Amino acid sequence: MTGYLKRTSMKEDPEEIVLLRAFRHMNIPKFIYDDVNLFLTLLNDLFPNIHCPEISYKNVNLIIKEILIKPQYILVSEQLIQQGKRIYYDYQKKRFYFDFSGGKTVVLNTLAEAQTRMGMKTNGYTFNSKA
Repeated sequence: MTGYLKRTSMKEDPEEIVLLRAFRHMNIPKFIYDDVNLFLTLLNDLFPNIHCPEISYKNVNLIIKEILIKPQYILVSEQLIQQGKRIYYDYQKKRFYFDFSGGKTVVLNTLAEAQTRMGMKTNGYTFNSKA
């Protein structure tokens, strides 16, 4: 993961930042929402003087907000938008981790529509993974 990040979008970033970003992106999707801040605090304690900015997905953020503001979704929370960004990033790496009752269907449908609006035709298929 770290090598991939270094080769692609972060060629000019120092190794510490690439490593921190890899730690975050590989571990945060596995945690429940309440444990994310605890994990980020732990990383800040381990690497106290290193500021690691988030990867910016401005187009994805704007399109997700635009789709979720439709009348059918009354409350658009920052948590839902963050989950959409995380799934978008994980989708690019072909790995997924989901909580139970975490709004997966809403986020996946929103992400499919967002990718279609960005020019990447997306179809979703539901199947029973235990079958």
